[in-house]
Amino acid sequence: MTNENLTILTVLIVSFLCSAGYAAFLEIIHDVYSPRQTWLAVVVGNGAIVDTLSILERQLGAALSAPIVFLVMVAWGAPIVFWQLWQNHQRTIQTNGNGGVHGSEA
Repeated sequence: MTNENLTILTVLIVSFLCSAGYAAFLEIIHDVYSPRQTWLAVVVGNGAIVDTLSILERQLGAALSAPIVFLVMVAWGAPIVFWQLWQNHQRTIQTNGNGGVHGSEA
C-alpha cells in the first residue's frame, strides 16, 4: 500500500468516526433541532465532506477522482444513515407501544 493510499484510508476512517460522533451529537440534541433545524444539520454534514476533500487535495496532495469523492461521501454518510434507520426503528417501537408487535391473539 502506498503512502498516498494509506493517508486516504486514514482520512476515511477518521471521517467515519467523526460522522459517528456527529450522529451521536445530533441524537443528543434531537429535540432542540428537529425538525426546524434539519437544514443546518445537512449543511454542516455537507461542509464536512467538502472540508475532507479539501484536506485530501490541498494539504495531502491526493489527486481527487470520482471513487475518492464517493468513498468520502460514504464515510461521512453511512453513520448518519445508520442513525436515521435506528431513529425510525425507535419511532416504530414508540408508535406500536409494544416493541413492534401488532397485538396478540388470545
